[in-house]
Amino acid sequence: MPESQESSPALPEWVAELLAEHNDRLHCLCFRLAGNAADEDDLANDAITAVLRKWSQYDRDLPFWPWLLAIVCNRWATIKRKRGSNHLSLDDEVEAGRTAGPVASEPPPLNGLVGREDASRLRTAIGRLHPDERALVELYYFEGLDCTTIAGLTSRPVGTIHRMLHTARRRLAEAFPERTPAGG
Repeated sequence: MPESQESSPALPEWVAELLAEHNDRLHCLCFRLAGNAADEDDLANDAITAVLRKWSQYDRDLPFWPWLLAIVCNRWATIKRKRGSNHLSLDDEVEAGRTAGPVASEPPPLNGLVGREDASRLRTAIGRLHPDERALVELYYFEGLDCTTIAGLTSRPVGTIHRMLHTARRRLAEAFPERTPAGG
């Protein structure tokens, strides 16, 4: 039987402040992982609910974002497992002219590195990746995590992370054939 709300200690103000401070980044990551607004909202709400349930396990001497990121990754894995690991088709989104993320608010790795049209093409290509590959691309390139950290968050061997990132990069390169070296 789950614990009742009355038996849980009151939520400290600092937890609410940390959630508010990281809210935009949380929702941006959830959108990039899920690929659409409805699933982003579900994932973000699941993560916030988990934080509210587990806040007493957080060590305040450590940064909050990595702890929250681990919760998001665990919730994302649970959601994918419940739905099955089928590829989430974004063809309707792409045909409607929507991509897997707003170009204007791209995280720093895209700002200034590619033009607006290329950023849109890249976002569309990322959105078409298998959800596991998309998650790794987001964690590695947009969150700046190394393969060892990602392996810990996803409970996969480091070699598997390297292989999946290699496969994802190859698939993303297919969206930019004009940039692929001849014969490569």
